[in-house]
Amino acid sequence: MKPMYLISLSMLCLGLTACSADKAHKSEEKAPATQPAPEKKPEVKAPAPKPATGEGVHFVHLKDGAQVGTSVKLAFAVKGKTVRPAGEAPEETTSGHHHVIIDGAAMPAGTVIPMDATHKHYGKGQTEAKIELTPGPHTLTLQFADGAHRSYGPAWSQTIKVVAADAKPAAEEAPKVAAPKADAPAEKK
Repeated sequence: MKPMYLISLSMLCLGLTACSADKAHKSEEKAPATQPAPEKKPEVKAPAPKPATGEGVHFVHLKDGAQVGTSVKLAFAVKGKTVRPAGEAPEETTSGHHHVIIDGAAMPAGTVIPMDATHKHYGKGQTEAKIELTPGPHTLTLQFADGAHRSYGPAWSQTIKVVAADAKPAAEEAPKVAAPKADAPAEKK
């Protein structure tokens, strides 16, 4: 009985060895030849040219240091480029649309402007918008970008600081009653 047991055990070992050798051979066949991937060079875009005097973007009617409410109506202007909706002629460098960055700086030229709560996109070509701010100091950056939302860089931006304050509730704005004059005679009962 022992020889039969040993023979079975030997056969099992041989079978396992053959199986694992076969798997190793198959994995070698499937392994792709390792060739170095062609080196992909990053696309380098020329920086946006500095706008000529008077060219650029700016907030209309909103000045640096302004005191504003928490709901702020903004108006934007651009000189030297044309306002055009996003997606129209994205490679055209003489047009684009506005973005407002809340509490952030101008984006480097060629950088795609993120789409989130602090990066407001006006891709329909809007030149006016209403934004909501929390009470306190804020930085607002108006950034112009091309049809693919790529920034034209700091040269095509304006950054201002504002302080947002809550509007006073109506109860606090009730008219005050004038106090009687000190030298006025007292009323008789």
